[in-house]
Amino acid sequence: MIEVKDQSLECAKCGQSFMFTATEAQSFVDKGLTNLPKKCPTCRAEERAKKEQKTRVDVQCASCGTTFSVPFIPPVGADGQLARPLYCIEHFEDRQPASA
Repeated sequence: MIEVKDQSLECAKCGQSFMFTATEAQSFVDKGLTNLPKKCPTCRAEERAKKEQKTRVDVQCASCGTTFSVPFIPPVGADGQLARPLYCIEHFEDRQPASA
């Protein structure tokens, strides 16, 4: 359980100490979070920025033609077409074998 008070913590990534304030602690409690942050605000912001910069590519579903995005650059064959078909979530799930 998180105590709602100012606490000095050490970042698991960069090793710098940082202050986790009572206001931040109350925000964590209000959101239902139960663990103290392991990383300082600077390291957390850097990780968020990296996640936001990940490549997303728009492709068309091989079944219905709907455009959707994928978090990778799909491989392309020598003919310039996708090396394998890609499916939107609805049709991807339709192609999965039923679990017993």
